[in-house]
Amino acid sequence: MSNFTTASRFISVAAAALAIAGVASCLKTEGQSKDLSVYITLAASGVCVGSLVSSRLVADSANLEIKVLQDSHDNKLRLINSDNELLSNQLQKSKKQLKESQLQANKLVEQCQIRDALLAKKDSELIQLRVEIQRTIKDYTIKLELQEASAKVVKTEIKTKFKEALLSKLSNDYDNLGNSVISKIQNDYHLAVRSQLEHFLSKVRESYDNTCKYLSEIEELEGSHLDVIREIVQIYFQLSGEITSLRVKYRNLLNTETGILLERAMAELKERRDPQKFVPGDKARSKLREFDEVARYEVNELKNKVENSSASLDDLREQISDLLSQIDQKNLENENLKEYIKRLEYPILWRLEVTEAQRIGNKIIKYFAKKGIRLDRSHIDSDPYEPVVYFHANRLTDVVVADDLNKFSDYLQQHCEGVIEPLHFTYNGETGLFQCKIKLANKPKPSKEELTAKIPHCRSLVEKSKRGFLITGHPGAGKTSSMKAIAQWLGDEKTMRLALNPHSDDMSRFADSGFVELNDLDEIYEAIALLDEELKLRGQIDKSRRGLLIIAIDELGRILRDAPKGLDVMEILRQAAVEGRKLNIIILVGNHSQTTEAIEMDGQFRESFYQLFLVGAARYKINMPNAPAVTKGENDWIMSAAYPVLVGVDGRFKASQHPTHYTYSEFQDSGNPPVGLMLMSTNTVVLGYKTYLATFESESFSIHEQQLIDQNKHLVNLKTGAGLSRLIETVFNVKASKSDEYKRLKDQVLEYLKTVV
Repeated sequence: MSNFTTASRFISVAAAALAIAGVASCLKTEGQSKDLSVYITLAASGVCVGSLVSSRLVADSANLEIKVLQDSHDNKLRLINSDNELLSNQLQKSKKQLKESQLQANKLVEQCQIRDALLAKKDSELIQLRVEIQRTIKDYTIKLELQEASAKVVKTEIKTKFKEALLSKLSNDYDNLGNSVISKIQNDYHLAVRSQLEHFLSKVRESYDNTCKYLSEIEELEGSHLDVIREIVQIYFQLSGEITSLRVKYRNLLNTETGILLERAMAELKERRDPQKFVPGDKARSKLREFDEVARYEVNELKNKVENSSASLDDLREQISDLLSQIDQKNLENENLKEYIKRLEYPILWRLEVTEAQRIGNKIIKYFAKKGIRLDRSHIDSDPYEPVVYFHANRLTDVVVADDLNKFSDYLQQHCEGVIEPLHFTYNGETGLFQCKIKLANKPKPSKEELTAKIPHCRSLVEKSKRGFLITGHPGAGKTSSMKAIAQWLGDEKTMRLALNPHSDDMSRFADSGFVELNDLDEIYEAIALLDEELKLRGQIDKSRRGLLIIAIDELGRILRDAPKGLDVMEILRQAAVEGRKLNIIILVGNHSQTTEAIEMDGQFRESFYQLFLVGAARYKINMPNAPAVTKGENDWIMSAAYPVLVGVDGRFKASQHPTHYTYSEFQDSGNPPVGLMLMSTNTVVLGYKTYLATFESESFSIHEQQLIDQNKHLVNLKTGAGLSRLIETVFNVKASKSDEYKRLKDQVLEYLKTVV
């Protein structure tokens, strides 16, 4: 199209030139030459006009095509932009989902760590329980033996006491019966049956002798307590039946005597009816009354004896019932003990297979249990590749030597995966244990306790610092308590401490740790402006005001959100952090991990501070694409510990224990109070041209400290003061000393205890 336009323009120019030349020629020539010039001029003009018209038409056509093409391209571009926006939205959603997945993964990792800690704790408790169970088994075995011996003694006592009681009871019954018979024999009133009574008396004495012989056989009774008592009861009822039979015979004999007397009375009465042998009626009635009185006396005496015998029998039955109940209870206890001992006879395993050595040790115990050889786990000498596993064998019923175990070495190697050599057992005479060295194919991962032992405490990394700290962590990670602890480590009793805290709740207050605390945002902004003045005063005007000043700023994101436009908070804090080393000012800044990017915290600001990344922030830091270099052990510990910390000093990063939550094995958003914070008095703070007076009452304690004191108040004797230093060390992690601060703390705790006890 461009070439056509150029050619058209060239032709138009040439035709125009030719027309001009023709006009000029017409003016100069005459005749035929002039006509030719006119023709040439007209032809050239026509060519010029035609060229211009055609050029214009082609240009218009080209512009139309260009516009159509441009509209088409614009539509395509709009579609592409729409697709880009859609893809961008999808990318944002994917990033958000990825972030949520990472957070969920972190939560799952933390939950797994918590579960591992719980399992380790349960394993420790189980080991203690096993030891207690073994001790209990021994105690119960001894008790069982003592109970068996006691049972024998009780059985002997039962037989002896039953024998004595029955002998006493039956002797009394026989004596009463014999004395009654003797009294009847000696009474002339019973002359009619005296010979029968004498014969009956000899039978009573013979029966008594037989009873004594029968009772002597009670001591020879054998069997269980219940069987012995049943035999004794049967003997008692048999002998009671014997004496009852004698009493019945005695009563029949007396009834016979009564019949004889009645026959004699009838004969006498008949005889008296004879007038020749008349007997006065008064004498007969007198005889009958005497006979009636004797009969009534004997009947009453017999009733009393029956009542006494019934009462004695009821007492004996009640005693027997109590003894049977006691015996049943003892038998039930013995059965329970036997069942409990039977359950405990199963080999003792490692409860949790945390290490490879524990897993293989359990397989060894189970393998030999199937072979009838009982081994119990003892302990393990840890080694990365060759741990030594020890087994108890003192519960074996048969004598077993190492050769009896070693003949299964090849089979055990096949049975236990991850072992590269046959298992060989030796007997350790000093410990009385079988031991077996296991050569593992893979090096096991170190335990959480081993990892923790290699991690230094945070205090050893920061206590000599002269620069401020930027502390990052999500809610519940311990930012506030970490700032309190660092402020106490870096300063002393004379240090000025100022806290700029927009939250005024019990969980985040600074006043109990020696800080003058500002909670109102206007006062906080004023203090930040005064910090700028303080830097100028210390650096240029008054070099004598160089006392250590520590300023803790909690929730920087919240402070920046409503900061006045003329106040550059970030620059003032950065300048204070940079110049703080020579001006003796330390800035501690705490902020949520998720708001670090939102407040545009650039690298220059971060590099002005040493950094502490707490819990989730530490894990996120070591998983970033440009993650700092840490050792594998530190990496594993940060990912598994409940409260890990990553400390950044001069560009070098190192894992450390948490400043105030290093004792906890399980993470909680709330409910784990800080450890190691001292109760400190507040000093007056001079900042710029303003003085902040100390208003904190040092006698008060935080809610968490009050709860800890209440939980441990049983350690203290208020009368003597004994145990007070132990309570202070437990609650505040402060050992006894002669310092004024410790004495003040001791007096405060004692006064508080007097108010609550």
